[in-house]
Amino acid sequence: KKAISIVCIVLAFLMMVTLVVSVVGSLGALAADEQDQIDALEQQKIELQSQQASIQTNINDLMAQQADVIEQKAAMDEKNELARQEIELINEQIDVYTDLIEQKARELEKAEAAEQAQYDLYCKRVRAMEEEGNYTYLDILFQCRSLSDVLSAINMIGEIMDADKRLFEEYKTARENTEKVKAE
Repeated sequence: KKAISIVCIVLAFLMMVTLVVSVVGSLGALAADEQDQIDALEQQKIELQSQQASIQTNINDLMAQQADVIEQKAAMDEKNELARQEIELINEQIDVYTDLIEQKARELEKAEAAEQAQYDLYCKRVRAMEEEGNYTYLDILFQCRSLSDVLSAINMIGEIMDADKRLFEEYKTARENTEKVKAE
């Protein structure tokens, strides 16, 4: 009985050792599988961190581009405002020039009317000289009977010549004024 008990104890001990060895072997295999999973998860973590850094770089680039676009928009808005102000000034200049043109048109009408009036006077004088052209200055002098008549005639001829010259100069001045106003 003692031998059977010892054999049973040895067998039980061997079974226990086998069981412990198999459990330890299983735990080692499980530990190896878990270590592989841990390593795979660590690798995925590293890849995700790399992707996260890349995405953050893209976000920073996009934010810089957005800032550039905002600056460009502000510059374009400023440029548009300056163009609007320039257009406003040009429109004001157009109004001033339009008024000036209207004023010069009225001046031109007056100058042309004054020129026409002087021309009509000059034409009347020339026509009068033609119609009464039977007399020359010498004829007038020869018709004088005394020295005082000659002096009077010379004085009258001088006044007529001065009047004719003034009339022509007034017409010439009116004509020049009309041309000046037209040029303006």
